[in-house]
Amino acid sequence: MKYTTIILLCYASAYVLFKVSGIFLGPKRHVRALLAQHPGAEQTSVFLPSHPTTPRRRVREVFTKIAEMKPQGWTYLRGIRSQGGMTLLFIRTDD
Repeated sequence: MKYTTIILLCYASAYVLFKVSGIFLGPKRHVRALLAQHPGAEQTSVFLPSHPTTPRRRVREVFTKIAEMKPQGWTYLRGIRSQGGMTLLFIRTDD
């Protein structure tokens, strides 16, 4: 009984660790796969300066910029935070 409980706890903790690592590493894998799939694709970055606003408004600005770039053929890759704001990286594929 004791060994069964220990084995089940080890299995459950390994499963949870696997799922949590997928949440954190999944977007990174997606970006790498997209860049590997389109190695010569055009890339650009857009800098959104930081100003004293609420976090909800900042998130809305990021999503607005992503939506603005999508009709022009740009696919959002990732965002990089910095002291002065946030840089959004985009890739344009011929698909």
